[in-house]
Amino acid sequence: PLIGAVATLISFILISLVLSPAFQARGIAAANTLSYSFMSLLLLFLLNPFLSFKLNLSKSLIRGLLGAVLGGAVAFVVLTFVPQISGTFIGAIAGGALGLVVAAFVIRPELVKLRQL
Repeated sequence: PLIGAVATLISFILISLVLSPAFQARGIAAANTLSYSFMSLLLLFLLNPFLSFKLNLSKSLIRGLLGAVLGGAVAFVVLTFVPQISGTFIGAIAGGALGLVVAAFVIRPELVKLRQL
């Protein structure tokens, strides 16, 4: 985990130096997202040999990506095409909630497994 934390810090600094001049605060947020995603993949790779069972993430990864894309698309549609709440805090909450419902439906098998832990 310490290796992952150091790698996250280094990747965050490098990515934010590249993205922040062009995208400002959004670039820093994207750098944070990318670096923590990198850390999770690195830790998964490093710690998988020490687990008592081998992780098979191919179906989960596909469902997770599909859920993220569909949930984000629903949030985008709500924020773009519903003029009464477009650009408001309520619109952001509504778009996020509807996107979360759609994403949760797609990743339902993983949520069931998570509940069993």
